[in-house]
Amino acid sequence: MNKLKKIKKLIKNKKQNRITNLNLTNMGNVRIKVDIKGGTAPVPVLVFIDKVNSNHDTCFKRDISFNQSVIIDQGEYNVIVSGENPIDGQTDILVEYTDNNGQTKKKSYNIKIPIYSRIFKVFI
Repeated sequence: MNKLKKIKKLIKNKKQNRITNLNLTNMGNVRIKVDIKGGTAPVPVLVFIDKVNSNHDTCFKRDISFNQSVIIDQGEYNVIVSGENPIDGQTDILVEYTDNNGQTKKKSYNIKIPIYSRIFKVFI
């Protein structure tokens, strides 16, 4: 086998190993459910998942109700949900995760004020 074929084969095997060598045992799942009542949000709801003492952060925006699960690495997180309610509207926020001991934790808020921001502590 010539050198080029050997290199291509090594690259192909390395790509396949990258997928099979993922260690999912130290991963966790956090579910963020936002239910916007009374219309759509005037500005998109911002969800910021901040891993404490790390640069591995996740952020996304939605302007309608959503139920999103995010797979995250083991550690301590601040999940920040911020947004603006529709006029005469309200928003229900639920953050749910399974901690290191296998216990499911959840925290929810019903928000009726015009502008809001809530912080949830998550430990995976």
